Amino acid sequence: MRWTYTFLFSTLAIALLLGCRKKDLSDYPGYVDLKHVRLFARPGEWWEGHDVVEMPDGRYAATGVSDFAGDKMNTVIVLVSPSGESLAVHYIPHRARGTNIVALDNERVAVKNRFGIHIFSLSKGKIERTIDLGYNREIVDENDVMLYDKRSRSFLVLWESDEGLCLRQVFEDRVEGWMACSGIDALPGAVKDVGDGYVIAGDRKDGVLLFKVDTLGDTVWVRKVELPFADGRVLLSVRSVEVAENGDILVAVENSNERCGCITPTVVRVDTNGNIRWMKDYYSPGDSLERFGGYNFSIVKASDNTYMLFGNNTLGGDVIGMVKIDGNGNVIKARNYFWAATHRTYNFIRTSDGNIVIVGACGMDSTDYFFLFKIDPEGRPVW
Repeated sequence: MRWTYTFLFSTLAIALLLGCRKKDLSDYPGYVDLKHVRLFARPGEWWEGHDVVEMPDGRYAATGVSDFAGDKMNTVIVLVSPSGESLAVHYIPHRARGTNIVALDNERVAVKNRFGIHIFSLSKGKIERTIDLGYNREIVDENDVMLYDKRSRSFLVLWESDEGLCLRQVFEDRVEGWMACSGIDALPGAVKDVGDGYVIAGDRKDGVLLFKVDTLGDTVWVRKVELPFADGRVLLSVRSVEVAENGDILVAVENSNERCGCITPTVVRVDTNGNIRWMKDYYSPGDSLERFGGYNFSIVKASDNTYMLFGNNTLGGDVIGMVKIDGNGNVIKARNYFWAATHRTYNFIRTSDGNIVIVGACGMDSTDYFFLFKIDPEGRPVW
């Protein structure tokens, strides 16, 4: 999302007004006690959280931006304990958003931004090396565009080329590996490790590009899934991809909904032949979430045959919307989450304890905070 200075000032003004009114937010459905949210920022600055990863020892490392609108903007890495307590904040001196963060061994992470992939030592607090990828689009609104394969000690990065959307392999020592291409133009959406290879989703104006690559870099299949609500003019954004137990693929797509004149979340489930099994819009999911529309929609597996759909719900007052569904797309639970005046969600991961960690930005008082928020598979706040 490309936030303008005008939006920044209006956001801060709203936050200030709400702070002056001293509303008892606990009276509103969906309110979350701040003890369950971890906030990071300096007073008066604009921070954003973009991506988060679980380390081998159970800690969490998250990346984003500190002082986004200021003169000292940096890519930032926040390290917290398994219970969410702040352990360290590190800075990479780049005026760039942290697109992805992945966990490595020996207390290291890799952060990707438009300057390349930076292998960062959390124990030493510094970059060990940088892998220059050449031309590297800064993907502002999307995460999940990079994986780390422990088996080969290599990075797998979504890449645009003359041969369409590709998956590019680069090793830790900067040596180039293979590049597998779809042959179809699309913008990078998301890549997911599925054990015997990788499933990739890409953004198109007529639907969604899906393809699979094996661990040796050979393309297994390519599917262009045309969607009935695509108008051929507006790019359909895909921010995440999930794989069901039988190999089916689920993607959350932004749908321009004529009923509300807004963008609503639609989940599409397809088989590996590209056939649509079902497609459902969640503008009115029910439960305690009356309307759901906004942006940054992502889907993550909550447990076997259940999934959680997340996104910014502007129809609910700039809050976080969540819909839990079963494998047929039926709503199990739906609700909003909020604790501040404004919320912007960027990514969601399932953790080793079966919970979900959400990363993003929220505005209250005169500050935009980098936040981490953890919930259980039932949608209840953990910390």
